[in-house]
Amino acid sequence: MIARNVLLVLTVVVLLWSSGEACECSDVDCSGQTDIADIVTLVNYMFDNGPTLPFWPAADCTGDGSIDIADLVCWIGYHFGGTIPPTCGYSLMGPGEPFTSGCLDSMPSPNPYDRSAGTLRTEAKGDTLTVFHDQAWYQCCLGYHVEYVLVGDNEIWAIESDVNPECDCYCSFDLWSESNGYENGTYVITLIGIEGDTVGTDTVLFDYPVLTDQTQGPCVMKTDKRTALSDSGVVVYVWTGGTLQMSHPGAVFNCNFELGMSFWIEGDTLNFLEENVSPDPPMYCFCSYDITATVEGIEAGTYVLRVFAKDWDDEVMRLVDEQTLTF
Repeated sequence: MIARNVLLVLTVVVLLWSSGEACECSDVDCSGQTDIADIVTLVNYMFDNGPTLPFWPAADCTGDGSIDIADLVCWIGYHFGGTIPPTCGYSLMGPGEPFTSGCLDSMPSPNPYDRSAGTLRTEAKGDTLTVFHDQAWYQCCLGYHVEYVLVGDNEIWAIESDVNPECDCYCSFDLWSESNGYENGTYVITLIGIEGDTVGTDTVLFDYPVLTDQTQGPCVMKTDKRTALSDSGVVVYVWTGGTLQMSHPGAVFNCNFELGMSFWIEGDTLNFLEENVSPDPPMYCFCSYDITATVEGIEAGTYVLRVFAKDWDDEVMRLVDEQTLTF
């Protein structure tokens, strides 16, 4: 993973403490759209003692970790000159799925901050990150929301917010949220509380099996009826030192066929999905194809292996092979 620029890291920390809101790159005023008002907001901030930017990295057009005249020039060029789109140096992973234990114990206002901010725990499973906020001390009417931001290549910010109106007591909660879509690697996780405080920082390692290769052979046999071909031909699985290769000869798809292979794990079940992703319309014929797929990172063990197929968008996945094997 590429190390982050320290200046950008410190800036993001200060920003999240002050706002708790994440916006798309170029949405300088966090209005939900990119327009001339974003440039006005930036000019006011830089030259007219305007209000603090709601999400500072969204204004970092050059992606260098600072806001200066180069960013203003970049935005003007982007809006009026059709220049290269901005970089900003971060990406929004979207909201995480939130969960809450409910109120564990409570006390009335006006002493809402007499307890600690709670503690952070993290867990990586597959491509899913779970961030736990144990013993969080928030208002009883909590509407828990978490926004995930990937800063650079290896820093994940989980930004909490409360979407409910305020009520007149405070509770301790065990809270957690899930976010997915992360590539393998080591990440630094920072949880920012609703009040802008840093609850904690942790490091997680994503190390899950990944699909590394797929091949589609030419049309071996053509017919006008799918039933005239067999798509349940012998599927062969070969495991060597953590690498699993699935070979499926005679897979039956439309004559306009482009392979889109997916792989996922459910417990001890390894699933392959062969899907037709061709942009061309279906033809009135079917072909048999030889298909292979390679997955890296499969540990030795006993697994159920399944191959599914799907020829067009509204077709339900059909199971074409299932075997239980020990590697």
